[in-house]
Amino acid sequence: SNVLWAYATLREDDPKLFSVAGDYAANLLESFKPQERANVLWSFRTLRFSHLTLTAAVCVAVVQQGALNDWSGEQLLKLDQYLQDFAPDTPAAWAATTALDERHFAEV
Repeated sequence: SNVLWAYATLREDDPKLFSVAGDYAANLLESFKPQERANVLWSFRTLRFSHLTLTAAVCVAVVQQGALNDWSGEQLLKLDQYLQDFAPDTPAAWAATTALDERHFAEV
């Protein structure tokens, strides 16, 4: 996540790196800490690099019971922005957005 964050911070676009990293992140997303997940999503969004496998994995991870409990407000914002920009119009994306909304309103 730190390498992707560095590339995005410098606005260095490397499609091959992000393609491979997206596949890797999608397979290991559940093992990432919330900050690492947020960094990955922020990096992809900042460079406007869409990765369907990563987006699908994010949607699945978000709807899992308690998946968002350890996310900070800033991390949830990055997740929400990523989903708004890249989540396709599918039931999985709708479920992820609903779970995110429920988490947000539970805090209000």
